[in-house]
Amino acid sequence: MYCYETFHETLAQGLISNVRGQNPPHAYIFEGDSGLGIYGTARLFAAALACTGENEPCGICNSCIGAKADSNPDIITVAPEDKKKSIGVEVIRDMIGDAYVKPFLARRKVYIFPDAGIVTEPAQNAFLKLLEEPPDYAVFILIADNADLLLETIRSRCVKVRFSPLSEQKMTEYVEKLSPNDKRLGFIVRYSGGIPEKAAKIISDEGFDALRTQTVRKLPELFSQRRLSAYSICDFVEENKDNAPLIFTLWEGLVRDIILIHNGSSTLITNSDYETELRDLAMRVDEKSAMSAAESIMLAEEMQRRYVNLRALTLKMALSISAN
Repeated sequence: MYCYETFHETLAQGLISNVRGQNPPHAYIFEGDSGLGIYGTARLFAAALACTGENEPCGICNSCIGAKADSNPDIITVAPEDKKKSIGVEVIRDMIGDAYVKPFLARRKVYIFPDAGIVTEPAQNAFLKLLEEPPDYAVFILIADNADLLLETIRSRCVKVRFSPLSEQKMTEYVEKLSPNDKRLGFIVRYSGGIPEKAAKIISDEGFDALRTQTVRKLPELFSQRRLSAYSICDFVEENKDNAPLIFTLWEGLVRDIILIHNGSSTLITNSDYETELRDLAMRVDEKSAMSAAESIMLAEEMQRRYVNLRALTLKMALSISAN
């Protein structure tokens, strides 16, 4: 066997074992958080499904060689048309036409949707006709953060496979391998929440630590009852507007740590390297105020995702927190 990056080896092996020498289901939904490496598992599974050798994936047949080089014509990635953010009816119609053409060199023809959540409802309805009567050799793998966003008629015709976040032990091993002797190990593991890609981004982002330090230093100002402090918070977010979502996420985590400190659960805090600063702030901010602040930050995050004016939503958040 050869490697695609997959963090769910046991799950992948179970999938492969279940279809060896058998006719697999025609459609799967691989559900799990973005950043879990689900696409790598899907590619490995696709290679096994398409393999023409023994002990799939054998790694040496023409199908496997093509799969490794990402050039197997019978393993197709279904993605939006150029410059479009969603997969529309035309893409699905092209896929349907292709699906009725027999495999070129593989045992099966496998279609992978890296983000099935962006398939429009009309396109899903068009796809449904193929799912109801697929060719014997066709298999479809739909990757989705949340399978419930797909039509029930689609979901009912698929085998759902749930991918869970990695355990703290596996994340620790991954971070240590990626960045040996990293002093931020504990923070990275807990902040990442079992999502390997999130940890990798922190490690590769040279500006992350500086921005995080600034965000921590702004935290007392966020809780200040001085009206001018709210405007200072706005200026800080605007100066770093490209990283505004990260700033809100960091503040949310820091405030959650203050709540944990109030509850005597300091061993569970994410930002343990800033525990002294957080304890000092917890002496001045009671638990009720911290919980209210967390709600205000989460609301700001939601508003930011809806493209509400950044300065307006930040000012509203800061004034709301300072009023408590």
